[in-house]
Amino acid sequence: DGTTAATLTPANYNLAGFVGLEGATINQTAGIYNNPHVIGATSVSSTLSAGNYTANANTLMSNYLLPTTATGTASITPATLTVTAPSIAGILNKVYDGTNTAVGAILTGGTVTGGIAGDVFSPNTAGMTLAYNTAQVATANTITATGTLTYNVTGAAGSLNTDYIFTAPTIASVAGTITPAALTITANNLSKIEGSIDPLLTYMTTGLRLADTPATTLSGALARLAGEVVGNYAINQGNLALLSSNYTMSYVPGIFTVNAMTTPVVVPPPQPTPVVVASLTFMPTLAAPVTEPVAAIPGVDNTKKPAPKNTKTATPAADAAPAPAVAALPICQ
Repeated sequence: DGTTAATLTPANYNLAGFVGLEGATINQTAGIYNNPHVIGATSVSSTLSAGNYTANANTLMSNYLLPTTATGTASITPATLTVTAPSIAGILNKVYDGTNTAVGAILTGGTVTGGIAGDVFSPNTAGMTLAYNTAQVATANTITATGTLTYNVTGAAGSLNTDYIFTAPTIASVAGTITPAALTITANNLSKIEGSIDPLLTYMTTGLRLADTPATTLSGALARLAGEVVGNYAINQGNLALLSSNYTMSYVPGIFTVNAMTTPVVVPPPQPTPVVVASLTFMPTLAAPVTEPVAAIPGVDNTKKPAPKNTKTATPAADAAPAPAVAALPICQ
């Protein structure tokens, strides 16, 4: 009840030490717990006076030293609350996300009675979940609460959650729906050279949820407009279709381009870099005519110089080019 007050009866006391058949009872009804809470209360004590003793027949209380206090083991049991169940409200539909979590649904309402004055009770839904009966659009139709509903107590009385007990109420399920998510298919632009084989037509997906993949969500393939002449052709949806009602599909077409075959360009091999070779020209030098000495002949005047021999001086022809001597230099590129 939020206090330490204990109400006692004579049966709560055990008075020992009398002689023979003598005895007495204690009529003190007021006691005090050592703690006001369920967890913490372990004993009760009371204060006694002579007036709290009632002697039995043939018992003279003045023959005894009477105790002035009494203490004993005790406990406080939780108070019982009466709870009416809250209801599931809020957003009762969602767009498919691959889970059965009821996003936007809440618990509201419900009442709690039986607490002491000043205590305020608020629901604690941390251990509860609100979920659809399935994650699939086609079969989701209800939202159910699972887990244990508890209440937190606050207020001026200072009570603790453990000071109360209650029976968790049953929360009724409500209708709920899941709507399809938007899935966009965008064809990839592709090309080829005229006369070659078409590449595989591919696409990108936007909007798949969680573990969903194109393989588990789609079937079929894209198709392009027929034609092999150089130009552009639309890539259409073909027979690509949804396998599941969890999505609505929109398609963005692509462009397939047939390119002209190009003529190979012949690139000539690289030419060597010209090398400048320096040349040296040597001009021959003609030797002077050689005059040989003549032996003295008797009767001949040797003082006269003999006529020079028929000598010829080599003169290069006017149109003859001197033969060059070529010296090779290192090649620098």
